[in-house]
Amino acid sequence: MAKINRKCTYVLTTAGKQKIDKQFSKLFGDQYSYNQISDTTGLHRTTIKKIIKMNEGVTLRSLDNFFSHLCLDLEKSDYQQSEQHQKRSHQDWGDAPDLPAFFGRETELEILKEWIIKDRCRLIAIIGIGGIGKTAVSIKLGKGGIGKTDLSLHLARNIQDEFECVIWRSLINTPPITEIITDFIQFISHQQITNLPEKIYQQISLLLDYLKKHRCLLILDNVETILAPGDAAGKYQPGCEEYGQLFEKIASVPHQSCLLLTSREKINNIERLSGKRKPVRFFELAGLNSVEGRAIFDEIGDFVATDEQWQQLVKLYNGNPLALELAAHHIKDFPGNIAEFLAQGKPIFANICELLDWHFERFSNFEKEILYWLAIHREPISIAELKSDIVTKIAQERISETLHYLQIKLPLEKSQEGIFFTLQPVLIEYITEKFIATVCQEIETGKFQLFNHHALLMATGKDYIRNTQIRIFIEPIIQRLIDIFHNQKNLENYCQSLLEELRKNTPLQSGYISGNILNLFCHLNTNLIGYNFSHLTIRQAYLQGINLHNVNFSYCDLTQSIFTQSFGGIHSLAFSPDGKLLAAGDSNGLVRLLRVADGQQMATFHKHGWWVLSIAYSPDGEKLISSSIDGTIKVWDIATGQCIQNLEGHTNWIFSLTFSPDAKIIASGCNDETIKLWDASTGECLQTLTDHNGWVLSVSFSPDGKILASGSADHNIKLWNVETFNCIRTLTGSEDGVWSVAFTPDGEKLASCGYERIIRLWNVKTGECYQELAGHRKEIKVLAFSPDGKTLASACFEPTVKFWNVETGKCLATGKGHQTGIRTLAFCCDNKTVATGNNDQVLKLWDAKTGKCVKTFQGYTDQVWSVAFSPDGQKIASSHLDYVVRIWDVETGECLQYLRGHKGLIWTVVFSPDGKKIASCSDDETIMVWDVNSGSCWKYLLYPTQQYQGGIWTISFSSCGQFLASGGQDSTVKIWDIETGECRVLSGHQGWIWRVVFSPDAQTLASGSDDQTIKIWDACTGKCLKTLRGHSNNVRSIAFSPDGQFLVSGSEDSTLKLWDVRMGSCLKTLWGHKCLVWPVKFSANGKLIVSGAQNGSLKLWDAFTGECLKTLEGNNKHISSVDCSWDNETVISGSLDGTIKFWDVKTGVCWRIWRVPRPYEGMNITGVKGLTEGNKEVLKALGAIEGLS
Repeated sequence: MAKINRKCTYVLTTAGKQKIDKQFSKLFGDQYSYNQISDTTGLHRTTIKKIIKMNEGVTLRSLDNFFSHLCLDLEKSDYQQSEQHQKRSHQDWGDAPDLPAFFGRETELEILKEWIIKDRCRLIAIIGIGGIGKTAVSIKLGKGGIGKTDLSLHLARNIQDEFECVIWRSLINTPPITEIITDFIQFISHQQITNLPEKIYQQISLLLDYLKKHRCLLILDNVETILAPGDAAGKYQPGCEEYGQLFEKIASVPHQSCLLLTSREKINNIERLSGKRKPVRFFELAGLNSVEGRAIFDEIGDFVATDEQWQQLVKLYNGNPLALELAAHHIKDFPGNIAEFLAQGKPIFANICELLDWHFERFSNFEKEILYWLAIHREPISIAELKSDIVTKIAQERISETLHYLQIKLPLEKSQEGIFFTLQPVLIEYITEKFIATVCQEIETGKFQLFNHHALLMATGKDYIRNTQIRIFIEPIIQRLIDIFHNQKNLENYCQSLLEELRKNTPLQSGYISGNILNLFCHLNTNLIGYNFSHLTIRQAYLQGINLHNVNFSYCDLTQSIFTQSFGGIHSLAFSPDGKLLAAGDSNGLVRLLRVADGQQMATFHKHGWWVLSIAYSPDGEKLISSSIDGTIKVWDIATGQCIQNLEGHTNWIFSLTFSPDAKIIASGCNDETIKLWDASTGECLQTLTDHNGWVLSVSFSPDGKILASGSADHNIKLWNVETFNCIRTLTGSEDGVWSVAFTPDGEKLASCGYERIIRLWNVKTGECYQELAGHRKEIKVLAFSPDGKTLASACFEPTVKFWNVETGKCLATGKGHQTGIRTLAFCCDNKTVATGNNDQVLKLWDAKTGKCVKTFQGYTDQVWSVAFSPDGQKIASSHLDYVVRIWDVETGECLQYLRGHKGLIWTVVFSPDGKKIASCSDDETIMVWDVNSGSCWKYLLYPTQQYQGGIWTISFSSCGQFLASGGQDSTVKIWDIETGECRVLSGHQGWIWRVVFSPDAQTLASGSDDQTIKIWDACTGKCLKTLRGHSNNVRSIAFSPDGQFLVSGSEDSTLKLWDVRMGSCLKTLWGHKCLVWPVKFSANGKLIVSGAQNGSLKLWDAFTGECLKTLEGNNKHISSVDCSWDNETVISGSLDGTIKFWDVKTGVCWRIWRVPRPYEGMNITGVKGLTEGNKEVLKALGAIEGLS
């Protein structure tokens, strides 16, 4: 054993922990206590707890004694210094290139080190000086390649241990400043801060707080890309001005950190703050001397020259490292004779810009094609990716050869494996500018080569790359073209004429022209209604979120173009075992198989009655199981898409299900408080486990299939012996409901999460919670381990997704992008890709290593969730899954107002009694009160708490219009004063609240809940007056009669009940619906009751006799809402099929239908290529038509 250092403390490594765990099993069996270990080792319980939990250090002597008494040898691999005695620097090098061979600069490094370490400068800018040029591009490039990036990286690597945090970012793609500040704050705070203030100055202030508390080194490379060119050099590009605020604040406000900038231009607004003895300094980087310059040539090959000739050569290029490297590749053609080059080649190159021009013209067309693609992609790409991008077959076949010769002529940057290639920043800028100029010229002249062989943006690429391509290519090209054609309309007309020429002369020509033009139209916000793109190749067009009404795509090749999907809210996700497909269960009751590479729909499985809450692949990938709110489990054959089994037995929402590792058993957890184990082959229920006292929210098999873990709303986790069906252990300690449980791949640990906003890690053998991971700000809905067990992904209702290092418990990255709480998550077999989904109809793929969103698939459904007549009957308000409230004119059918502001599904809309206001409530946890005339938001109601409130599902105005009642996922009723925003909370329900309604006199309030009860409240005191029981399932809807004496309720038990409010007794039960009953409503005169059901049927009932008078058929999907006109003649219904229907009460006839136009209404896709049959079905579901001549 090493000599004991009494000043240091130590913790076990993973290897050491595994060693003692095995010994514990040998000595004590599966269960043991700290007292037993204390008796064996002679150490105090506190010391033992520190050792086992690995969260506090102990002396090396204690560790040695501990191991010795356990009959173990303590080896160096078993322990490490605890964090309080380690000087570890928290580092994030982002996309920093590998540190290349570094020549010279020793003096510069020492000066910069002194400024940073000794003088503790707040801001240092390394400026590359040299070169000449007058145009915008030559001004920048004339100063490029001087080695500032290499110097900053070399410097940072040398001094990284002097700082608590080191973070490097490049501005080569001009990211928005909020992205950079967010990166900085999240990194320094260890992902604890995810919601930043809205204002930039507030974000900067928050960052400065962290820079004062922590010693950080922040590095921003390529600052010149946010600076304006030409006469404005040193000032900021449009849209980048706020970077100036950031730099000024960091330079002028005292703190203990350092911001290191590299730029090819001076930064004017902070130069005035700099000085030799000031905390802000500029370091102007000169060129290399002849000895340092010669070292570059030695790396490339053998060259012949005298000392004088070496000096002459290096001086010719001002010691610019990139220029010298390019010259070296060229001089090899002489071959290697520098004297000959100086005699013959010297007049050719006067500066680096001319050198780049000369080199570029020397490349073959094949080589130029690859250079343009490297600039377009903006990050390293593989040969396979390049090959798929290239249009011509001959260029594809020669790609390896082309890359080989290109690397001889040009210093390409490539990964260590040599698989991925990119360009140096200077070359990316040079090629980018050349690309933009050439494309604009080709469009103006109508002579295409580059514009056809290259895409302006990659529709199938990563989200953040596509957003960069929009900023770097699309926007500048549009601006230049508008200047050329004088206005947007001229440009649009000209582009249309280009399409006509293509269709006439070269229909279906391979290439990118038509897709590029369509992308330009999209970013010009062109009204594309009726545009004709028929018989064209539309490649790499990004059409998500674009309305394409009556656009003609007939006989087009739509390969690699991305469209909006038809899925609804995403409630469940599962990757196929090979990671190529992603199964998604949505709010339409459908299970869809999406191809991960491009999101194309490969198959759709029809269908559950409503939301699909859980899905899972069989281990061999041949079957898929799904469960739903409707209480059913379906087993699907992946190959045929057929449902091969229905597993029936649960009576309510089935939240979770999974296959056993050997695929023989299916386990399911339900809110009927049971777990069922099913024979996967026969569908027989093998056992029902009933020990939980609350909803069973999650089930998970151990990797060996011997243990089943379950998490419940009763705050407990139970471990079950799968063979005996006995509960072998209950894990207690969770302070609220447990939403999700998951085993590590080795089966030794279990992770759990839920309402209490922390992740707990449990030792499966002992049942001990040995670690808690904190960082989410709201309840954590779901988590999953990577297949290699190194990373844990978790998602919450904030909405954020976090990625954790399992060994250290540290949060590696945080991803944001969803509008409302994330409901489902899945880890891919590649250990890198994570999918998330939510009710916002968005499915995202994340890089678990970086936390970046790499792909977003946008769904769309036109479901109607709520309809309401205005008090005078002249208007109707409706809410839809697109987060918009619409106000309609009843007589004309015209949509008068679009009320936008919610960020989630809008469950309910109601008019105020005077008709002047509309209130709406949403999954985004807010209530908005709108002015009907202006369409503006008059009041925004948000309950002031950090606790997750969940969706607000129901609201009701009091008859005076002063108060609003609300209910939803937090199981409480709230009464709001809409003038003051004050709120009273009424507690008592034990389940989610689906409907609240004031009595006509506003003295009482009724609420219906998932706890199968209705409560009557005193609206003034908040006291619960009565609890009405009788329904055998969740109560979905309630309504008072106009005189307030009666209450009608609708339930998932398929019945309506009529109640005497004063007595609290059930007068009648109305039978007739065969499925879930959602909306119920009394007519204005109180004689009729209207009800809507899950199967799309409407029923009219006699309120006095309970007789069903009429059944109105005609809706294809769930009826979500009904209302009655003031004259008792009309009923309106809103449905999940996207329609609002008007029904004549006397005849039962539907006499009018409204529908919001879908994104692709009338879009012609006859004869298209490049789409799967599944994707065609998606487009048709969104309004596209096929089969037209």
